[in-house]
Amino acid sequence: MNEKTPAAVAASLDLGVRPARNVDALRIQYADQGPGLRWFIKRGATTWFNRGFRTKALADAWIKDHGHALDWRAGYVFRLRGDACDVEIVDRHGNVARP
Repeated sequence: MNEKTPAAVAASLDLGVRPARNVDALRIQYADQGPGLRWFIKRGATTWFNRGFRTKALADAWIKDHGHALDWRAGYVFRLRGDACDVEIVDRHGNVARP
């Protein structure tokens, strides 16, 4: 059983703690799934098309939920503290969302 509980994932995001697995730290499991998704999560060269957001407002709220785990943010592009890859909210064609 290597699955992380939400508490374990949240603990890995404590201030000053480098997430052991940055993909887990993204909390992709809390993004929406199913039909009607228009915006998706992209980290490096990987885009998750099975999870995402129906609106940019939902994507914005999801980014804000990462709180103090963010190293920086510029609109719909951000980086988790301790990660080497940017994370972007993109459309189905890979275009970054604009505010």
